[in-house]
Amino acid sequence: MDRQYSVKKEFTSAGHHLEYLSDSYSQRIILLDRVGNTDLIIQQLKNISSKEKAGKIIAYAREPEKSSFEEHGFVQEGIIKGYFRGENAFCYSYFSDLQRRYNSRIVEEDKIIENTLSAVYKETPLSEFKNYVIRTALTSEAKALAQFLGDNFTSYPTPVHDPVYIKEIMREQALFKIALHHDEIICAASADRKTDLLNAEITDCVTHPDFRGKGLTGHLIHLLEQDLIASGYITLYSLARAISPPINRALRKNGFEYGGRLINNCCIMGNIEDMNIWVKTTH
Repeated sequence: MDRQYSVKKEFTSAGHHLEYLSDSYSQRIILLDRVGNTDLIIQQLKNISSKEKAGKIIAYAREPEKSSFEEHGFVQEGIIKGYFRGENAFCYSYFSDLQRRYNSRIVEEDKIIENTLSAVYKETPLSEFKNYVIRTALTSEAKALAQFLGDNFTSYPTPVHDPVYIKEIMREQALFKIALHHDEIICAASADRKTDLLNAEITDCVTHPDFRGKGLTGHLIHLLEQDLIASGYITLYSLARAISPPINRALRKNGFEYGGRLINNCCIMGNIEDMNIWVKTTH
């Protein structure tokens, strides 16, 4: 059966307007944008969540909105510094499904963060990458990129296995870096750019199993960062699988700071998993 991925929707009533993602695959609602009374918008989000049987509502709030979200039962799970053109975003969640608020792997994930933050990182010499071709992906490579991502993610919040989707996001907002070995993609990472907010999410990071442990993901993240800084982006952030040490280490090695954890956030690699927030400001 085909998976149902996120659908962008909007709702307008009584002087307020909201845009949101309805993500039935991960059973969540994500607030994208809103105009009007915050309390009315939050109540409408709850109504939508109930109607669509979403277990979690996610919203990035500005400082003046924090008290409204908290009064309506939202909990702050993290912070993304500089998300709104330099203004901080506070990551709030409402758990319509109370069981979704808890995760039995929290102790293991805490240990991963502890080890990641305390580790000493050494720069990987560029000579380590001499056997690879590393560059920006072209839209003409969307099919090969989708094949690679689909082969290496057993499940994912977005349809990265679909070349039409990959080509579309490459044309609109996604910048992909890839590493090739013998003309085959063996590592990829992307930046999902929000030009209006001057932030970019580092995402779609994956390496072929035969080439892991060589620092390729971290190097692609570094190259993305260089391009984004040159284009004037203020904030880079990433949501990394809390149970996966390598991606957390790759972000930390590149100077990203830990910003919290989103519990049972999205369906990835076959399960609804926790995601660690990593943030780096460029100004």
